[in-house]
Amino acid sequence: MLLDIWDQVFLWMGKGANNLEKEAAVTTAQEYLQTHPGGRDVNTPIILIKQGLEPPTFIGWFHAWDPHMWSHGKCYEELKAELGDATNIIKITVSVGGIQSQDMKKPTLTQLQPTSLTPSILASFPVDQLVNRLAEDLPEGVDPTKKEEYLSNEDFALVLGMARLEFYSMPHWKQQNLKKQSGLF
Repeated sequence: MLLDIWDQVFLWMGKGANNLEKEAAVTTAQEYLQTHPGGRDVNTPIILIKQGLEPPTFIGWFHAWDPHMWSHGKCYEELKAELGDATNIIKITVSVGGIQSQDMKKPTLTQLQPTSLTPSILASFPVDQLVNRLAEDLPEGVDPTKKEEYLSNEDFALVLGMARLEFYSMPHWKQQNLKKQSGLF
């Protein structure tokens, strides 16, 4: 869904969006700005918003918005703290006249994603303290159902064979299977 508030354009991406919709979202917003009959500035920021991670600057435009529909009862500030820094709300500047900024020909969804989903409030522990360990043998405070969240980004990629973004974009059952294979279940 696209919300145009004139000085910026929000792209809301639902969890049910298919791959074609995900890949075409930014291009569609760019085309929208280029073909707008009001002579819009094609450099208007485009902000990608994921379902369940809507900031107040977005939901404020909807008076009947249910803030708990996808957040499992967590407020925006709690979700933001879990996800870390402000790179989770990404601004994209549309290129003008065929000149591409930052050598991007067409932004893809993976280029728009944050590179780390590590909650900034969690401590990380060495691999040997988390892998193939029973709940009672884990360091104090580690949630045994989410051991992967306590790995550094480097250890995460080493143990699970992929970056956090790729892992968390997989269906939950695939995440569980991979955690079992990696000794993190």
